Amino acid sequence: MIATDGIGLHQMKNGEVQIMRPGDVAFCPPGETHWHGAAPGSSFAHIAVSPFGEHVVEWYDFWDDKE
Repeated sequence: MIATDGIGLHQMKNGEVQIMRPGDVAFCPPGETHWHGAAPGSSFAHIAVSPFGEHVVEWYDFWDDKE
């Protein structure tokens, strides 16, 4: 995932929250659950690249603050 505009947040399951700014890159290995979105008070745009052949997106429920 390549951040292109605004300030974003990204976190893989059980990992640290990463702050993303334009030009930052986050690597999400195949099969790893993660979330991403705009930081509070900001917009966020990104490009997602999947070089691993056929890629199926599986959407999950929102995680709460404890998760």
